[in-house]
Amino acid sequence: MARIVTSHHWYMRDVFRWRTGASLAWSLILLPFTTILYIVLVKIDVFHPYTWLLDWLGTAMSFSGFGYIILIAILTTVVAIGNVLCYTVVPTVHINRLSIIWGLVKPPSLLHMACHTLAGVLMACCWAALIGTSYSNLTVTADKGATLCLNDRHLFLVLHGAFMGFLYSVSYIQQQDQYMDFPVIQQLKFFQVKTYMWCSLQNNAIRSLRASGYFYILFYLFGSIPKTWLQSNLNLEETPVPLNSISGLLDVSLLWIVLWTGVVTTHLWGVSLFLFKIFNTEVYQFPIEAAFVGQEERRLHKALSERHNLLVKYLAYQDLSSLAEHRRDRRADVFALSQPGGHPHNWISICGACLSLIESLTQRLTSHQEWIANGLAQKKRSQDTTPSEPGGQSSNGSMAEGSRVGGGQSNQDASTFWYTPREPRGPHLRSSVASPITPGAPMYDHGYNTVLQTPQITSLDVLQDIGTPGIESTRYATPGSGYGPLARPSIHRDQMKRSSPSGDHRGRTMLPWQHRLDSLRKWRLGAYLLNPLPEAMSQALFTDVQLHIWALEALSSLVTASYQEDTYGVVQGKLPEILVCMLAVQNALEKHFKLPTSLPKRNPSDFRPMRSGPIHPNDRLRFDLRSTVMTSLYRVVAAFGPHLKNIAMAPEYKRKLGHLMDYKQ
Repeated sequence: MARIVTSHHWYMRDVFRWRTGASLAWSLILLPFTTILYIVLVKIDVFHPYTWLLDWLGTAMSFSGFGYIILIAILTTVVAIGNVLCYTVVPTVHINRLSIIWGLVKPPSLLHMACHTLAGVLMACCWAALIGTSYSNLTVTADKGATLCLNDRHLFLVLHGAFMGFLYSVSYIQQQDQYMDFPVIQQLKFFQVKTYMWCSLQNNAIRSLRASGYFYILFYLFGSIPKTWLQSNLNLEETPVPLNSISGLLDVSLLWIVLWTGVVTTHLWGVSLFLFKIFNTEVYQFPIEAAFVGQEERRLHKALSERHNLLVKYLAYQDLSSLAEHRRDRRADVFALSQPGGHPHNWISICGACLSLIESLTQRLTSHQEWIANGLAQKKRSQDTTPSEPGGQSSNGSMAEGSRVGGGQSNQDASTFWYTPREPRGPHLRSSVASPITPGAPMYDHGYNTVLQTPQITSLDVLQDIGTPGIESTRYATPGSGYGPLARPSIHRDQMKRSSPSGDHRGRTMLPWQHRLDSLRKWRLGAYLLNPLPEAMSQALFTDVQLHIWALEALSSLVTASYQEDTYGVVQGKLPEILVCMLAVQNALEKHFKLPTSLPKRNPSDFRPMRSGPIHPNDRLRFDLRSTVMTSLYRVVAAFGPHLKNIAMAPEYKRKLGHLMDYKQ
């Protein structure tokens, strides 16, 4: 979960507050209608419609009912403020099952659960007061007012509200509902809310039905504990038919009220979260030219390079993609020359930011491919040098042996382990060819297992920022660090560590953690919790890929539009670099999707579906990136045609470009 950056930022002060306030206001406007619908449903009486009409009108129009509705609105506002404090635009990738557990039990998550549980209790008390006398009070009188008894119905409804609040918080954390997904097609907010309402009611009804089933079982088994405690402390008597019995739980009216209470509570919270997302993911138009001197920081190219507020960066690339495809007047401002001087500063800044972002993804994918290839080579060498045992060795044993060989290899073996790409020979002659190097110091990163595994959890740092030209951070979750940027197998980063004494000292201090984790992996439970999840590393590489999709769409659309709209020819100067950058990322993507995955070996006879953790909320975008790259390349090729053959580039890219021109790829 990412907290809001300082409010001194212009966007947080002038835009985010107003958008968030508008979403909260609309959620409060819809709340009375939802509350009235709830009162109508829980007080339904088909055989006495006149009494039913008077009852719900009297409850809704009474002074006490109006006060409880205001209290429910306050609680909904508090929950909505929690959504504002926890939002993020980059989803979190769980590396292993232990990180999933840690994501639920770490202090911020526990605080989130406690707050929602308390909010569920208070909202259940308000709903009970709106229902009527049989649920409104904790105590009821029996024997004509002579005995004061505990109201099991009120207690049951309040505990059910706490249970629903707890389950909502767990689902919120596990499904990463704090993540703001940007819609592919921008619709009017009215149609988005209209579509969401029915889906929300349907999903919350299923959730409330399932939760009520579990709660009925729990209350039957452990319901006597809170009842006994309240009766002993408040000197209350037992009701003639207690609810923690089979006859007491077979109450259809109680089940009806409990179901609708859970549905309405989670629906109100979900509506406030949904409105917050659609208001803050709406396209914001950044000015290309500053009208005043004090608005320089609000310009589009400044927002594209934003480092401290990722929401602004996402909105900037979203706006750039929109103007590149649909706004001819704003494209003219991008292609315009500055006065005085006649330089295309707008185009150079925007194009430079997009190319830097795409090149960072290419470098990230290339490093990951080299890491996988070297891990496979090291595993093969370890299998060749290890003598086979009489009874044969299992696949798990070979993996463990390979891990020990990788962790304890000598400097001579480690010197041939890593590969680094050659230095670029020019802006238009880059290639993805890698050459082996033999440094004097061992090139081994203790944070990685050498046998085709994802990064191991060896550090307890809270945040690590890996600086790349694009300055995008891939977020992951580990048991000791909460949410932080993913430590990718960056070769240049390892070289920087070894060149400084502090880097060597840090590597030595991480060795005990490595040994402890290796010892834990020998146990079946430890291996189950610490082994990486399938496709976790691949998902971590593409968490922020929405930025790259927008950058590719914007560059290809601007280049295509420049064929007719670029009066001064400012785009043609960057065309070779743009084309080579697109071909490089397309080449890296094709190689990445051909890599072997870290899926565990299974018995061929066992074809049962395997659940490997929570579904990644943004998993589809890594596949959308492939189609976006190809669409962008074909768009440029269709616009310029055979003129692209005169661009100087590596032979590998020349061959790919020829296939694209012949539509063979």
